[in-house]
Amino acid sequence: MPVIQAGLHVSFTSPASDRILMAGSSVDFVVNSTQSADLGLKINAQPVASGSAATTLSYSHTFAAAGNYEVIASATAGGTTVYDTLKVFASAPVVDEPLPAGVLPGITYTSSTSATLVLHAPGKQFVFLIGEINNWLPDNNYLLKRDGEFWWITLEGLTPGHL
Repeated sequence: MPVIQAGLHVSFTSPASDRILMAGSSVDFVVNSTQSADLGLKINAQPVASGSAATTLSYSHTFAAAGNYEVIASATAGGTTVYDTLKVFASAPVVDEPLPAGVLPGITYTSSTSATLVLHAPGKQFVFLIGEINNWLPDNNYLLKRDGEFWWITLEGLTPGHL
């Protein structure tokens, strides 16, 4: 059970954590504060909802375009403002494309500077390669292509011996 100090606090109760979803999907946001306050909600620094002298703010948003979004809730009361932040990542559409000839599950080196990664992941809506190359965050440049139950991506320009 979360324990917080007395005073003004704001938090997302829905969703309670960061989200990865398909572009075009909607998210219902619910923000709560511990005291009556002026509440606000911004998506990528743009105000999208607000409420005065409230403890709850609800807002539904459709993430039409693929990309990374920062959602910030704020509560202001008695000259104090507090914040909570969520990240939402909207995925581009998955590309269905056959595996390149000769690749196997795992890593297949196609040259000294390129490799194809293949993952067996049945039932997944999308799969991303996540690592140092994208700061451990989903990135549509690293959305794997789908071939049935297999997902794959070919990486070019690699440094030999570093994959």
